[in-house]
Amino acid sequence: MQRLSGQRALVTGASSGIGTEIARKLAAEGAHLVLTARRLERLTALADELRAKHGVTVETLVSDLEDPAAPQQLYDATEGADKPVDVLINCAGFGAYDDFIAIPWERHARMLQVNIVALTQLSHLFA
Repeated sequence: MQRLSGQRALVTGASSGIGTEIARKLAAEGAHLVLTARRLERLTALADELRAKHGVTVETLVSDLEDPAAPQQLYDATEGADKPVDVLINCAGFGAYDDFIAIPWERHARMLQVNIVALTQLSHLFA
């Protein structure tokens, strides 16, 4: 059964890990996809795989959520371009593993931008 047939899902962080696997599951359920991440080559390979295997429409958008303008740009490229998104999957994120004080503040700031600010802004924009 394809419960998501005909719905359009935006997946952030789709070029690896959990984002890739969720995109595969959504495609198997019949969802049309907008895949976004920083690495175009990986997005393109995944998009080709999902089109061939599931016959769904897949669009790729390169975006780095460390850029504070990125969430609005993703919204403008989809909803703002009359390409509505039915399902938002926020998978983009990263971590740093060391003693807290040993991690440079700039890395903490980038993590906060991607893991909290961008996620919250995307959720607000697409709500």
